[in-house]
Amino acid sequence: MEPIIALGTRLGPRVVDDLRPYCPQGYLGLFDEFCRAAAPVDGPPAAHDMPTRLAEMDRAGIAGAVVSYGGPLPFAGALDRTAAVGIHMGNAWLADQLAHQRARHVGCVLLPAWDIDATVHEIEWGHSVGFRSVDLPLVEFSDPAWDKVWSVCEELAMPLTMRGALPDGIAERYPDLRSVLATEDVMAADSAVQVYGFDLRALAEITTAVR
Repeated sequence: MEPIIALGTRLGPRVVDDLRPYCPQGYLGLFDEFCRAAAPVDGPPAAHDMPTRLAEMDRAGIAGAVVSYGGPLPFAGALDRTAAVGIHMGNAWLADQLAHQRARHVGCVLLPAWDIDATVHEIEWGHSVGFRSVDLPLVEFSDPAWDKVWSVCEELAMPLTMRGALPDGIAERYPDLRSVLATEDVMAADSAVQVYGFDLRALAEITTAVR
């Protein structure tokens, strides 16, 4: 039986308890204001705790997952440097969670998509800490500046996890750029290998061990 790969999953922190340590010192005051104003509500343990999530995956027979940050983002109201800090905080928290049984997960890095140079920097940083995909938002891609994003994703072999189609011509100009339209809950194992680089042998061993 082929391993089951979950697609489009999300994991988010308990904002006050888990995310605050990832806040740069100069933004702590703003972060505390955000927490007081937003009063974020923590979800069930499997929504923010990776060991609990892994146990649920085992019970459900899910060997691996493609996962993005799924919690509240501080400073998200304005499209500026401060909002980019909030996105990076979320990515940094998720990067640490992916260290739990890393072979079972492909992490998708979130992007400050309003700033192309910051987006490229976040992709490069994400790749350096173990993210293996990019969570591509639904934005307008007609600006030629996006060529920088397609180029770095192709160079780093980081596929695009998408919720909409790429504009015409991108695939032709960047033939090694991979993408997945995340409209289903699971994906075929052979596609998971081809696009995301999952190791089916390692996943099969994990699945067998928890039965």
